[in-house]
Amino acid sequence: MIEKYYLRAISSVGSEHLPYKQGVVGSIPTSPTRQKAPQQRGFLIMYTVYILHSERINKYYIGSSSNVQVRLRKHNNASKGFTNTGRPWLLVYTEDFENKADASSRERQLKKWKNRARLEALIKTGSEHPDFQSGGS
Repeated sequence: MIEKYYLRAISSVGSEHLPYKQGVVGSIPTSPTRQKAPQQRGFLIMYTVYILHSERINKYYIGSSSNVQVRLRKHNNASKGFTNTGRPWLLVYTEDFENKADASSRERQLKKWKNRARLEALIKTGSEHPDFQSGGS
């Protein structure tokens, strides 16, 4: 059995009006998507895992961001959800990472701990090891 293939001629007329031909970035050609650039320290983009504490509800919040100060301001202002109930939030711990994947991985690890004493030991000593003393001998 012989199959017939038909080739359809593709016209290039009007192709200059296609969004990918215009060099427009974003989901809507008339209004490109703009993202805030991650915080830069020197030449590296740094991502930070942070722990916030609310004295009002006596709870911790773990998160990550490329700009911790802006993120803290959002948590303390018009935020919705869990962080709205604990305002004001205080920044009690940070860890810096060179890429977002490592920061996200560490954030998930800390959230899985579910152990307040272990989290408080990390905040106090800066180490996961319970016997570590900062400024040791």
